Amino acid sequence: MATIPLPALKVDAVVDGDWFMGLFFVAVMFYITMNSTTAMLLEMQRGYNARHAKAITLALPADRHLGRIYRNLKEIAEQGEPGNPIKNGFKLDTATGLLYMIRDNSERLCIPAKAQKLILMAAHDHKGHPGVQKTQDRLRRTVYIPRLKQLVESCHMTTLVRHTYLSLASGDRDLPTAFSSRESIRLEDGFVHQNRAEVDRLEKAAAAEEAEVARKRTKAQELLKAIKEKRRRRVVRNRKWRQSSARICLILLDKIELIDETPGLAVCSLQIPHPHM
Repeated sequence: MATIPLPALKVDAVVDGDWFMGLFFVAVMFYITMNSTTAMLLEMQRGYNARHAKAITLALPADRHLGRIYRNLKEIAEQGEPGNPIKNGFKLDTATGLLYMIRDNSERLCIPAKAQKLILMAAHDHKGHPGVQKTQDRLRRTVYIPRLKQLVESCHMTTLVRHTYLSLASGDRDLPTAFSSRESIRLEDGFVHQNRAEVDRLEKAAAAEEAEVARKRTKAQELLKAIKEKRRRRVVRNRKWRQSSARICLILLDKIELIDETPGLAVCSLQIPHPHM
């Protein structure tokens, strides 16, 4: 299935108190959301969206669940082996820096914790929600997120949509505030504007973490260098001590005089000149 950037789309919806119009509006919103989300997820999975891919790659190394897998595969790639390294069902795309889980001959993009909310926002429009189970099923087809169920259930839009459907089913003609006023929703290339601010925030946070990791690495290298220098000085000092001890022994040997050559018995005298002689 080929994906193309979605054109700028602007939808203005006026919802009155009529429940049928409200239900129709919700259905239209879900349709728009599902189509734009599917295109977005496929683009992201294939690494087409540079901004989102950058946010993911910056957050991968320090991630609690995916960080070690990412670092191990990166070490394998740095050893110069050809192709993309694969280990324990995970693959690192060396061209994009994205991590994939391989299951049943399909690849799912791995999403670190700091980019999960961004993906959840992209999985449904901020004015609508297809439900917890449908959101999980859709995300599982294209991405891998540890503890996906908890992430989806933490979305406040889940409660809003459940309340909306329960209200419509019970005959309540008053829709929630999010659906009861004139709203203008603008989608641009399949992404809502809020995602850009979220990406910027993730980039800044990832850059700060990267700087902190670099600072700690530099400090560790300096400490290791100091330890090596201390060890080198100790070796030099011990070498000098051994050399001076050897010179003292040679001087003493020069002063030893053999005074008795009886077999089995050697009597020596050490002639040490008196300092006043």
